[in-house]
Amino acid sequence: MSLKQRTNINYGLFHFSGRRYNQADFFFNERYYGGFFGVRYPISVFQRLEFSTNFGRSEKDKTYDDQDRVALLMGNFISYVKDNSMWGPTGPLDGERFLISVGYTKDINYNNVNYSTIIVDLRKYFRLTDWSALAVRLMTYRNKGREAQRFYIGGSWDLRGYSLWRIWGQEINFFSTEYRFPFIDNIGVRFPFGGLGLGAIRGALFFDAARIDDFEPQSIVNYAQDYPQNLGSIGVGLRFNLGGALVLRLDIGKKLYDDFSKIGGNTFKQFFFGWDF
Repeated sequence: MSLKQRTNINYGLFHFSGRRYNQADFFFNERYYGGFFGVRYPISVFQRLEFSTNFGRSEKDKTYDDQDRVALLMGNFISYVKDNSMWGPTGPLDGERFLISVGYTKDINYNNVNYSTIIVDLRKYFRLTDWSALAVRLMTYRNKGREAQRFYIGGSWDLRGYSLWRIWGQEINFFSTEYRFPFIDNIGVRFPFGGLGLGAIRGALFFDAARIDDFEPQSIVNYAQDYPQNLGSIGVGLRFNLGGALVLRLDIGKKLYDDFSKIGGNTFKQFFFGWDF
């Protein structure tokens, strides 16, 4: 990436090859290689426009059927990014963060692949006191077309209580709200030769809700999901900043099923890492 001028330029080559798996194609072998080019133009200190294009050849060999395919893929994307957020020890407490991106991917030689992409991720933070805030997130991910890629959701970073990478679809609409507050300001241990400070622990009350849909459900997957799905979770969480470089996360709560009309019987506990959204 070149950062010498106001307009930043990035470019590179890629090559992926090997046996892979996804819920639509099951097991398959794919070789995908090509290059990419992108331009980032700052509108202001807090906003920028991004343009990117990628070009590559994909050779897919499916294990369980004879529908092998070759594609010469070109993808073009334009994005708007805004970020004026102000952060606390474990994540943003004030301001807003926006990402709006649209794109189109097409097989320009064989016409085996073509799909459109829309990504909208809006995050707003309402500061209530110096160290507490209400955070709200609205997100839409959508791929539609021939051999459109699927998005994944689940885990501590979005739909809490559900396993990472186990919920997928070509369209995901997600809402999350979280009340962030101080839990323990400082933990310290004193020794005769000095002391040890362990930093602050922050608390959170959260509600997550997601609607997952798929335009081409695949029967080849024995445990294919039913669509559409409406899933959610509620609970509490603790966040611990480890030396300013890593945040440890513990979430405890209940899952919501059947259009949020039923609460799961078992209490989930998820331990992971990462900053608050």
